Amino acid sequence: EEMPRQPIDLTDVPALRERLGVEIVRGKVIAARNHKSSEIALLPRHAMQQINAGADMMQIFEAMGEFINEEDFYKWALPCMTRISTELRKRHPTVPLLAFPKGATYALAALQNAGYDVVTLDTQCERQGTRSILIDAAAASPPPLGRVSSVQGNFDVALLKKGASSVEEIQEATKKMLLELGTQNLIANLGEGLTGLEDPTLVAAFIDAVHDISEKMIAE
Repeated sequence: EEMPRQPIDLTDVPALRERLGVEIVRGKVIAARNHKSSEIALLPRHAMQQINAGADMMQIFEAMGEFINEEDFYKWALPCMTRISTELRKRHPTVPLLAFPKGATYALAALQNAGYDVVTLDTQCERQGTRSILIDAAAASPPPLGRVSSVQGNFDVALLKKGASSVEEIQEATKKMLLELGTQNLIANLGEGLTGLEDPTLVAAFIDAVHDISEKMIAE
């Protein structure tokens, strides 16, 4: 399927990022349709090998989510992520599957419907609203798992950089996250990966706060 080739201003960085993102994803999808050795075709087998080697769960990332628009995500990326989950579920029905479409968390309900046990929120994703969306989506169309997906995320990694916060501020931010997401069916994590600029003391404070605050919330 040919994409329209419109002139693009190379100084328009957002538009350039989107154009490149769509073409990369589109190219991978077309390759998967035509070649059994394509990256997308091989990914489920690669994941299966990791599971066979002892992986307890498997997270599938769609790294291009933030580079393509919503229409193109549903057209090009979602079918691939659905295919991956379907193939993994056939071979390993009890292994939890996680999905992280960074920058495309508008698709979390669709990924729930694609059979992912856990959907990951990035830093920009609204917490309480996402829980409600997943519940409503499951009520409207029961997902393959027969339940609402758990969520993972989404502490702001920027707060962990050196000089960005105090230990007390990390504790307060962690408490806010847990109050908004709840302590059940949750993997408390970051909204994106560590960058190497974080203060180890603040990272430790976040981990300790998750344990301490969630234990108190559960006990109440």
